Amino acid sequence: MLDPRIQKISKLQKGGFGKSIRSGMSKKLAAKTYNIPWATLIRKIRGTHLQAVGRPRVFSDQKEAKIATTLRIVADWGFPLTKRDVSVVVQKILDKQGKRVPIFKNNIPRDI
Repeated sequence: MLDPRIQKISKLQKGGFGKSIRSGMSKKLAAKTYNIPWATLIRKIRGTHLQAVGRPRVFSDQKEAKIATTLRIVADWGFPLTKRDVSVVVQKILDKQGKRVPIFKNNIPRDI
């Protein structure tokens, strides 16, 4: 889940402060009105530093959802998996795809 502050900025960016600034509101007044730090507002307007925070994801949302669905089905069949089992499954998927994730030792995620 996104940080609530990021969600708030995203909502405001879609319909709020961009229109206000284009209609003549000063940037400082917009920052105060929408309770957004001035520097953040400037970065959003200029379009700089808009990448996601943190390290890049290993799997896409679709691939991650498919893995989760498969693990749930296996658990429903009566074979629940431990964290270690899930780590090994992820390792096998990465190895089969030929991906090497440097932060995983031997391609095995440790903290899931």
